[in-house]
Amino acid sequence: VLKEDHIIGYQADYTNGTHQNYDHIAVLRDVITDTWGEDIGSPGTGELVERTYTYTVPEEWVIGNCKVVAFVGEYQTDIYQAREVAAVGGTTLVIGTLSGDPQPYRPGTNGAATGYSNGFVNAMGSDQDFVVSLVETNAPFGWEKSFTVNGSTHTDPFTVQVANAAQLDVAVNITPNANAGISHYELRIASASAPGAPVMVQPFHVISGVHDLIVTNPQAEAHETIYWEGLWSEPAKGLTTRADFVEFAGANALVDVNNLYLNISWTFPSYTDEVASALATFMDNGGNLMIAGQDIGWDQSGATGTYGTAVTQAFYTDYMLADFVDDGSTTDNSVNFEDADAVFGAVPNSAINSVFAANSYPERIDPIEPAVPILRYNTPAKIGGLRAQTANYKVVYFGLGPEQMTNVNVGRAMVQLSHDWFYGIVSVEEFDAAMTNLGQPYPSPASDVVNIDVAGVEGASFLEVADVSGRLVLSQGVGNNASIAMLNVSGLSNGLYS
Repeated sequence: VLKEDHIIGYQADYTNGTHQNYDHIAVLRDVITDTWGEDIGSPGTGELVERTYTYTVPEEWVIGNCKVVAFVGEYQTDIYQAREVAAVGGTTLVIGTLSGDPQPYRPGTNGAATGYSNGFVNAMGSDQDFVVSLVETNAPFGWEKSFTVNGSTHTDPFTVQVANAAQLDVAVNITPNANAGISHYELRIASASAPGAPVMVQPFHVISGVHDLIVTNPQAEAHETIYWEGLWSEPAKGLTTRADFVEFAGANALVDVNNLYLNISWTFPSYTDEVASALATFMDNGGNLMIAGQDIGWDQSGATGTYGTAVTQAFYTDYMLADFVDDGSTTDNSVNFEDADAVFGAVPNSAINSVFAANSYPERIDPIEPAVPILRYNTPAKIGGLRAQTANYKVVYFGLGPEQMTNVNVGRAMVQLSHDWFYGIVSVEEFDAAMTNLGQPYPSPASDVVNIDVAGVEGASFLEVADVSGRLVLSQGVGNNASIAMLNVSGLSNGLYS
């Protein structure tokens, strides 16, 4: 197969509008063999099969931007091996084998090195020089990287001679600092004598100090900014891809993460079995979730063209606490936040922006107890968002994304207030509601213990007792879902307290 990068031409884009001069990459130019390849019979183990192809490249193609892809597999089914090389000067020469650390996804700690062990074996048939480098592809400012070759520390890049069939031991250290975030590094080993040969690459990923993590679906990257801006007051935030989130979760590396914000937007599948399983474990362990985007519920509805499975559908009802009603339409063109809601009630109403051209499907959902509605569309009967607090977690679910708000400040507020609620930061309205729900202390007067009914107060909080002058004389924490708070007042003098 012959393909070409950097072909400039028209591109339709629902998210960012159409482009007249879009840079297209990986464009299929031609299949040099038959479409499904050529039959090579049934060669035995170790038998060599060779083919030579000659192809005349049309003058209007840029051969320097072209690549050749070769693959071997069963007829029209599984592909066993594939290689891609530059059309000019490319080679599939294998310079060696690189065995990476079995777990490249790790949690990190401020000031402590996260170490990885790797082994490289020279497979070029003779003693050769190799170039070893550790490349930062993305990392927070000030994080440090280093590597050792056969036990000795070296600067980057480092050229070393390796005897034929001998092994090179390379240890990599990534050291986070106080800057929260996620780092991505690559150990690269290249042949000095055959620079056109494929470079051996081993990636490493470290997450450190992140308490609030934005997870973005493929093709929803354009909307990361509004989530980041919504978390403007949170210093310990980070963002990652859906694929890396699953890997970090599988490695038990999300030890510092309290809250997740899923930027689904209008992408499919809205979430996978792997994502649902990782989210369920995270929430069972006390983590909170905000998830937003149109067609999340439709994707779980079982309609033709949806991607939902038994696993993802169960997560939708059991953890997101939602029943999908219908797909919405362009007639649902404004949102009205629930005025009585203690968290989102003060958010201004907003029109719905045509972010996806004519494809506007703000979902209608029904909350499942204990979830409550937080957003409605033009018609009050149409609910488009919910929030819920269970014994283990809090969840906020919007049937459309914050990027669809015409008022960008409303979109940011959807993220910010979710964050504040997760941490128990309350608005004046929520505080007033909590005080209304606070039970009267008994017995009163008291000499040793006062009991206060706090069953109507959501979230962890503090009870503070002040004397008549306003001086704080007693403070006591109240846990999540407590029903009665018992205050020991035996050490207080006779008098009136608030």
